[in-house]
Amino acid sequence: MWKSVFFIMLFGMAMAATLSAAMVESHSGKNSVIDKVAGSVARGVGQIENSGPALDKVLGKIDLDLPTLSGEKKQYNGEDNTGADHTGEDFTGRTLNAANFNGASLAGAVFAGSIMEEAGLVAAYAPTANFSKARLKNANLSAGIFTGANFNRANLREATARAADFAGTDLSAANLSFASFSQSNFAIANLSDAYLVSMRAFGADFSGAQFVGADVQGVRFEQAKLMNTDFSDADVDQSIFTGADLSGASLASAKNLKQTQIADACGNKATTLPPGITISPCE
Repeated sequence: MWKSVFFIMLFGMAMAATLSAAMVESHSGKNSVIDKVAGSVARGVGQIENSGPALDKVLGKIDLDLPTLSGEKKQYNGEDNTGADHTGEDFTGRTLNAANFNGASLAGAVFAGSIMEEAGLVAAYAPTANFSKARLKNANLSAGIFTGANFNRANLREATARAADFAGTDLSAANLSFASFSQSNFAIANLSDAYLVSMRAFGADFSGAQFVGADVQGVRFEQAKLMNTDFSDADVDQSIFTGADLSGASLASAKNLKQTQIADACGNKATTLPPGITISPCE
């Protein structure tokens, strides 16, 4: 197909050039335009035929490179991949808006920099998957398994991930604002420098998690497990800790923490707080 097109292009270019030259000469009283065209075309065809082997090699190389040059890849944008096995597959930088990966096997898959807004990842199995810098706004990750996954700098704004497992995940510098992570597991997860404004995490388990330098303003931590968490330099202004267990939590350098915020929370002797603030012991 491509070879035919290439030859046609060459032939057309030769015809145009010859016709122009012949018309100029006809004004000088030389041979007729038709004679000139006929002779030049015959010579041109002969030259193309003689160079056929070399051209064939060049065109063959072009044919081999076409998939690479066109960037041709299978698209999953909006497709239904429910229960599909994409273990270890590379989706780096792909557009996957509203794609359905519900129940899919995504262990070790790479979605770095992918655009996955409103994507479905319900009950997906994706331990150690790479979602760094991925855009997952309004995505649904509920009941999914993302243990040890990389969500560094990912955008999960307004995402839903109820009862999901993010144990040991890297969510540093990620955007989880206005997202819902109620009843999810974030044990020993890294949320340092993350943007968590108005996140809902009712009953979630953050045992041993890192919130160092994070923006935690207005987060709802009702009934959450926050044992041995580190809120050093985190801004917790207006966050709600009602019923939360802060045993062993480090809040001594937390910013904007007020007594009223932890009035209905509990802790222990290992809980560190800013001067003048106290906490009731857990039963």
